[in-house]
Amino acid sequence: MKIKNIVNKVLDVIYPKNLTCVFCGDEIFDENRYCTCKNCKESLPTIFGKICEKCGEPLENMASFCENCKNGKHFYTKSRSAFVYEGCVSSGILNFKFHNGQYYSKPFANYLADLYKDQKYNCDLIIPVPIHVTRLKERGYNQSELLAKDLGEIINLPVDTKSLTKVKKTKNQAELDFKQRHSNLEKAFKVTNKKQIKDKIILLIDDVYTTGSTIDECAKELTKAGAKSVYALTIAHAVTKLS
Repeated sequence: MKIKNIVNKVLDVIYPKNLTCVFCGDEIFDENRYCTCKNCKESLPTIFGKICEKCGEPLENMASFCENCKNGKHFYTKSRSAFVYEGCVSSGILNFKFHNGQYYSKPFANYLADLYKDQKYNCDLIIPVPIHVTRLKERGYNQSELLAKDLGEIINLPVDTKSLTKVKKTKNQAELDFKQRHSNLEKAFKVTNKKQIKDKIILLIDDVYTTGSTIDECAKELTKAGAKSVYALTIAHAVTKLS
């Protein structure tokens, strides 16, 4: 076990994360599965109102689909996000993803569990979006895998972390424009166990939905491998322009 992980476990015992708000650090004086204080919970950029029927992006008009989904084809059935990617949610995800903030996993998973039930998804298997082995070694963990495992415990669904792998080391998606994001991920993912996937309704888990390129590429491979359908949940949706 790495020294950093041992230190984190010791700190978790001394300073339990569920006694402080994961967003602002203030004390929480009640049982709170979201680990979120009242003030932060009221200020979270929750998605509500009119959204794209396909990807769940918040809409300012009465259209049924955002420009991306109206003009393009997706391989997943539906994607939904709990929050808009801004404010304390975006900073929380960055800490979760890049700064060893693994304690964000369970609170975020609880928000996703509420969303799963609200959407009335009825999936057979949870699969996290994988990361390349080199990035896994650098980071030490895959935040989507942590999220998927915690969500699986909450909603009582099995989690498969082996059948979908990332076989191509790609550029950071955040550094690319809309078109580059799609080409960057071509042939990046591979299904290694088709028997596990065949005829299953898959719930794909990732941290942020931006253009949908990552979710789409994963869904394409899962569908080719025989998945009945692919639904997706992410913590947040980044509202972006296509140009």
